[in-house]
Amino acid sequence: MIDYDCDCYYYDNNGKKRALFYFRRNVIPQEYLDTAMKNFKKEARYASNKRSIASGKTGKGKVNSMIVGYYDKPRIRDKRETIRNKLVPCRTTSYTKKHKSDWENVTPLIESVNRAYSSFEPERHQEQLDMARMTPDY
Repeated sequence: MIDYDCDCYYYDNNGKKRALFYFRRNVIPQEYLDTAMKNFKKEARYASNKRSIASGKTGKGKVNSMIVGYYDKPRIRDKRETIRNKLVPCRTTSYTKKHKSDWENVTPLIESVNRAYSSFEPERHQEQLDMARMTPDY
């Protein structure tokens, strides 16, 4: 187990060195993590097969997980309109709609992760930010 600041890299199919992960201790304030645990723990305990279906591994059983914030796929009933109007597909997750104040309480954690990601992978962060800015109202 890694318990020290560490970077791990791999080589992609083109031989380019890429980061697999960066591990840093104490980058994210503990209070942000505690708030996330408090706000997400109850909802995350429900098992679902949605993650295995999304990964293409159907029949692999249920896992305890959840999606919060905003998601990059429209609901089925909104898909036709999204495509017809050439919109960047994005929707608020069910959790975020139902637990708005809990979501707002964890935004400092999201912002902290965003800052860390920006500092470790500035080019990839910028690519994602540019795409996010194309999405109206998010």
